Amino acid sequence: MMLTLIRTKVERMAQKHHRCLPIVLAPALLLLLVTTMSKYSGSETAVRRSLGVSVMPQVIMSTPIKCKRNAIVYFVEKHPSSTKDNEQNEHEHDHAHDSSSASTTFGPLTKSLDLLFDNYLLHDSHYESTSVFLFHTGDFGEDDLAALEFRYPLSTKGTLQLVNLVDSLYWTLPVSVMEDEVALELSDEQLLAAHKTRFFTTGVYDYLERTNHLYGCSYEHVLQLQESSFIYSKIEGDLFADMVTNNHMLQYRLCSSNSNGSPTPGSSDNSNSPLSQLYKDYSYTNSHVHTHLINNVASCAPSESFLVASLPYMKSRPVQRFLSFCEPRVYSKGLAQSTILAGIMYALDSKAHRLLDFTFGSLTTSSSTTSQMKCPTGTLQAGYKDVESDRTMSEFLHVYETRRHCGATMMEERVDLHVDSEFVLSTIIISEAEAPVDLLVTLVDRRLLGMGSTDYF
Repeated sequence: MMLTLIRTKVERMAQKHHRCLPIVLAPALLLLLVTTMSKYSGSETAVRRSLGVSVMPQVIMSTPIKCKRNAIVYFVEKHPSSTKDNEQNEHEHDHAHDSSSASTTFGPLTKSLDLLFDNYLLHDSHYESTSVFLFHTGDFGEDDLAALEFRYPLSTKGTLQLVNLVDSLYWTLPVSVMEDEVALELSDEQLLAAHKTRFFTTGVYDYLERTNHLYGCSYEHVLQLQESSFIYSKIEGDLFADMVTNNHMLQYRLCSSNSNGSPTPGSSDNSNSPLSQLYKDYSYTNSHVHTHLINNVASCAPSESFLVASLPYMKSRPVQRFLSFCEPRVYSKGLAQSTILAGIMYALDSKAHRLLDFTFGSLTTSSSTTSQMKCPTGTLQAGYKDVESDRTMSEFLHVYETRRHCGATMMEERVDLHVDSEFVLSTIIISEAEAPVDLLVTLVDRRLLGMGSTDYF
């Protein structure tokens, strides 16, 4: 009976998805076999082990596993660059330390890690209580780990860990979409995006919880960063200890600019957004959802470019119930992580806090439509405790607007800091569409555009 059921489902899936059997269908069939057998055996973990399926991904470390309290997680890829791009970046002093061969292979990751170490991990020895997990899909090895570790003090050795998601159950189609025709017809690019969204909303927390159980570790908080996440000034204090002190479930740095329809800051119409529809669908069977809080999303939906989350909270029953509801929609509807985060934050009325004290950028480099020189897309935002923020913002405009004509616009808003004063929050946004140069001249003093070096960018 069990084998007949499996054969029927396999034949149905094969008819729907005959394009990428090695990439998608094989792992999915294995997961289906495991899940179906577990219904009869009563133990999914036991079945997985008997079939030789890897529940936990392969880990590469330069030292034995060191259990720590906090985790910083990335999804990393190698980025081969052309000789022309390398010469241009060196000429423009585009990235600190980017003349090294490692940066050519790792792309923006080296800059992101350099700034992470310089502005957080090396202060007050935060690296002693924090692990940095670099999740990848098979293109990193021991030599790559050694090249990255060589950039930082010897005392930090063992902080970085490479984790290969390939051949693990974190990088397969979930059972919830096995018979979804839309999900089974995703392109390789769409499938990669869906896997990443699912992993960083559910899988990464499951991985760390399992690590706690297997190795006796005690990871409690998780900071998600991206290769395009750049911490431009010192983060004061202990990010994770502050969460405990203030009983925060989530902390984030930027508002989401536009992730699959998530409302942008200042937007007033949320009625047709994916988040609004998600609320409506979920509230049909979950009366505890705080649908009245949807208007708050107009002010800020959290970005995954800098997100701190409590591991116990993300594994709690209400959150897991919501994430299970979202999972098939990640594949069938392209539901973005920022939309899911906003759902956790507002629908479940989570206690969240937006960090504003340090200067931060989320910047992805792409080709400019009006110039052969590289232009990023994304956001750079000043921090109120950063005394060098004006200089940083001015240099950024100098590099990407005055010299590269990337189309940068500056926005300012007053933020109540609850400390007897207000802070004028300065934000520079670069999109694919260019902004009029005249607008920039009115926002920034011309005298500031030529000052200082451009090593940060």
